Amino acid sequence: MTQSLFAGSTNYTSQTLAHMVKDLKNFITFVDDTTKSIAENVQRLETANYWATVPQDFRMLIEYTINWFGKTALSDMRQILRDLPAGVRENHVRRLQAIGKQAIQLNRDYGKVWHQDYGHKDYDSPEFRVVETLYKDGRGMMTTLMDMDNLAVRLEDFIDATPWYKRWWIIGPWLLGVIGGIIAIVQLFLS
Repeated sequence: MTQSLFAGSTNYTSQTLAHMVKDLKNFITFVDDTTKSIAENVQRLETANYWATVPQDFRMLIEYTINWFGKTALSDMRQILRDLPAGVRENHVRRLQAIGKQAIQLNRDYGKVWHQDYGHKDYDSPEFRVVETLYKDGRGMMTTLMDMDNLAVRLEDFIDATPWYKRWWIIGPWLLGVIGGIIAIVQLFLS
């Protein structure tokens, strides 16, 4: 789906589950690529001995972005994508909403840290241009992921909408174990 021009305002109300799955795949690719790029740029700045000169609040924000979005959020999104063929569950909605809400908060934090807490910006320095790219990529990722909250709200409409036969693989092993246990008990009494 095409995202809205305004951060966090993509309308998912008329989207099908298939469209949302496609968007979730796109979000995963986007977050993976962006966090890898951010981490590579941090490494470049560390190699140039410039990263230590960057204000601590900005460094912490970037490190948090790499760790939370590059690990936790990506892991959640991938797990949800794997689970969706068996049906939408409440925890899928909660986890996607948490990602969206975290993106909303970090978007504010990026703006505050960059515009209020980051003092002198040396635009003539090539290393500072890398720092500026970190800000652009990090905040851009947050504005994109703000839509995750909207996706989650629409996804909630699909909870328990999956036919039982598509969910069979979840209870099948358990049910087979129960039946096997009953057969074993009956055989024990008949022997």
